Amino acid sequence: MLIVVLIICFQYDALNKQLHISPYVTIAICGVLAWIVWRISKELDNRFMKGMEGEDLVYRELKKLRSNPSLIRDFSYGKKGDVDYIIVLSTCVWAIEVKSISGTITYREGVLYKNDYSFDRNPITQIKGEIKCVKDYINESLGIQLPVRGIIVFSNPKTKLKFGQFPIDGVYIVGIKWILKIIEENSKGKEIISSEECKLVENALKQYSCVV
Repeated sequence: MLIVVLIICFQYDALNKQLHISPYVTIAICGVLAWIVWRISKELDNRFMKGMEGEDLVYRELKKLRSNPSLIRDFSYGKKGDVDYIIVLSTCVWAIEVKSISGTITYREGVLYKNDYSFDRNPITQIKGEIKCVKDYINESLGIQLPVRGIIVFSNPKTKLKFGQFPIDGVYIVGIKWILKIIEENSKGKEIISSEECKLVENALKQYSCVV
């Protein structure tokens, strides 16, 4: 960011010499530019840190799962694959998207809103793309077709949302306190793959992610 400011200032200084603008004006403008860039950089850093803290909170909750599955983190494959967490179970696979924002979350006609304002990127569209990516990747790499379920988890305890335990538009939208219950209650049923096949799926996913 500092380099960008310096480049702008040098370019502006060269223009000033042609236009004969006071050097004091140049210093003042460069100072304002530096402050703006610093504020933007600080905001981006804050968002990044909040995102990482939110993912860590969810990680600690997921480690409490009774089945003790491997947690695959930051799966990235293709244009739509950037999944915060993936859990492979014998009955299904879970794709988990973590949101660290606070506020009141509502839903209308396929779109989530925070404090009545839509997100820059609709989380429902986002998690559905991630579900498809994970499902397609498992099928392409191993020839195994598994049901992939999606959860959007709001990790900030101050976030207000009242969607209950039922899926909204095909995905679960919950606060962090509900994530264990949702996964455990909706992972019951007949086993689709063996524990050995679970390991094969996990190892395939590891190639584009990390296991924690």
